[in-house]
Amino acid sequence: MAQSSAYIERPLTWEAQRESSLARRLPWLLFFRVVVATLLLLLALVADYLGWSLSGLTYILYLVILGSYGMVVLEGLLLRGKASPTVLSTIHLVSAVAIAFGVVHGTGGVTSTFSYLYLLAILDGAIIAGGGVALVMASVCSISYGTQLVLQLYRVFPKGIESLPEPQEFVSAVVVHLGAFYLIAVLAGHLAGLLEKARDLVASTEFDLHQILELHAAVLESLPLGVVTIDAKGIVNTANQAASWILNIPIGGLIGLPAPEFLKDFRTGDKDSLIYTLEQDNRRCEISLNRSRVERMVPGQPSSAQMELTLVVIEDRTHWYAMERDLRAKERLAGIGELAAAIAHEIRNPLASMSGSLELLEHSASLSSAQRDKLRHIVSREVSQLNRLLENFLIYARPAPPKRIRMDLAIVVREVAEAVNQAAQYKEHPLVLHADGGLFTQIDPEQIRQLLWNLLKNAFEASEPHEPVELRVALHSSNSDWIVLDVSDRGVGVSPEIQNTMFDPFQTTKPAGTGLGLSIVHRIVENHGGKIDVKVSKYGGALFRVLLPVATKEFS
Repeated sequence: MAQSSAYIERPLTWEAQRESSLARRLPWLLFFRVVVATLLLLLALVADYLGWSLSGLTYILYLVILGSYGMVVLEGLLLRGKASPTVLSTIHLVSAVAIAFGVVHGTGGVTSTFSYLYLLAILDGAIIAGGGVALVMASVCSISYGTQLVLQLYRVFPKGIESLPEPQEFVSAVVVHLGAFYLIAVLAGHLAGLLEKARDLVASTEFDLHQILELHAAVLESLPLGVVTIDAKGIVNTANQAASWILNIPIGGLIGLPAPEFLKDFRTGDKDSLIYTLEQDNRRCEISLNRSRVERMVPGQPSSAQMELTLVVIEDRTHWYAMERDLRAKERLAGIGELAAAIAHEIRNPLASMSGSLELLEHSASLSSAQRDKLRHIVSREVSQLNRLLENFLIYARPAPPKRIRMDLAIVVREVAEAVNQAAQYKEHPLVLHADGGLFTQIDPEQIRQLLWNLLKNAFEASEPHEPVELRVALHSSNSDWIVLDVSDRGVGVSPEIQNTMFDPFQTTKPAGTGLGLSIVHRIVENHGGKIDVKVSKYGGALFRVLLPVATKEFS
C-alpha cells in the first residue's frame, strides 16, 4: 500500500501562498483599470465636444489615459511572462497613485471631482495585501494630494481654473480628503482581512476534503473486497481495483458501462446477500455478494431530487470454500479412523457367535436336527448383521458424491411414502403425509430416498404400536431460502445427552441397531449444503427437521 505522502498534496509555504494569491488578483485589478481608463476617455471626449471650462487641461487627461492603457499592457505582458507578482503589485500601486495624481491635476486640482481615484488606489492596496498596505497607500495618497494642492496654491503648476479659491478651501479639502483616505484604508483593510480569513478557511476546508477523498480512495483500493456502485439504470458509477480482479474485467470496462447481468439481477432481486458461481475464460470462482441501498443528494437540485445507488460488496470465497472442503475431507478421514476402531468392536460379537455355532456344528455329532437348524440360523443372522454393518460403514466412510438435479422435493417424498405404506413391517404405523408441491431444490434423488428411509425407520421403531408417524414437507415461510422437511414420531423423545452424540457413528439405543443410520442421514444433509436439527414434536416425541436450500439459478 502506498504511503499517505504519495496521495496527499503537500501544503504550500506562506510565501508561495501569497504569490499565488497575488497572481490570481492582478488580472482582475488590471481589468478594472481598463474600465476606469475607458470611462475617463469618454469623459474627456465629451468635455472637448461640449467645451467645458476644464477642456484646456484635457490634454493631460489624454496623456494619463494613454499611460493607463500602456501600464495595463506592460503589466499584462510581465504577468504572462511569469514575473514576480510582488514586483508587479508594487508597480500597479505606484502607477495607481500616479494616475490619480494626473487625473486630479488635469481636472482642476482642488476643484476636481475625480479625487476619488485616490480612494481606488487605496482599495487596490487593501485588495492586494490587506490593511497594512492600505494604510501605507492612504499615507502615500495623502502626501500626493496635499503636495498637489500646495503646489497649485503657490501657482507652481498651471491652475487649470480661471481663479483660485480661498486658502481656507485648500485646507478644508486637504483635511476632508486625508480623513476619507484613512477611513477608507481602515474599513477596506478590515474587510480585506475578513475576506482573507474566509479564503483561508475555504482553502483549508478544500485541502481537508482533498485529503479525505484521497484517503477514502486509497482505503477502497487497498481492500481485498470488491466495491461497486450501480445506479437505477444499471450503470456502474464506481468500482475499485479488487472488483476488477475478482470479476476479471478491466476498470475501464466497468465504470460508466452497464453492469454485468448477474449484478443487475442481484441489484433488482429480493435478496441482500447471495453466493454466486462465476465462470468465465476457463476460470471458476465462488463469490459472495452483499448489497445495500445508498441515496445521494444531487448538487443543484431540490432536496427531493435524490440519486438511488446500490452498493455491492464482492468477496472471492473460492479459497475459503476450498479450505472448507479440505477440512471436511480431513474430518471424514479422522472419522473413518474412529470408525475402523469402532467397527472392529462391532464385528467381534457376531464373529464370536458364528465361531461358537460353527464349532458346535463341527464337533457335536449328537445334536438333533432342530438344534443344527437353530445354529445355522444363528450363523445366517450374524452374517446378515455383518453384511448390513459393512454396507452402512461403506456408505458412511466412502459416500458417492451427490448427483444433484433440480426437481420437486415433494415427488421424492411421495414415492418414499408410497413404498413405506406397502412395506409389511410398517403396517401398524399409519403414515400421515403433508407434502406441498412446487418446492424445487438441487438434490440427488437416491440419497434423499435413503435419508427418508432412515428417518422413517427410526421414527417407526421409536413410536408405540398403532401410533401414527407424521411426515411433512413445506416451506418455512414465503421468503425463506430453505425447504423444510419434518419427520416426527410419538415415542419417548430424545434426551439432551443423546442429542449431542446421536449423529456420531455407532451411537444407538436399540439392541439390534448399528448406530450408523443417523450418521448417514447427517452426511447426506451435509453433502447437499443443508442442516439438520432435533426438536420436541407436538406429540411429545422427537421431530427431525431437515433444511435443504431452495434451488436458484445462481448456485447449484
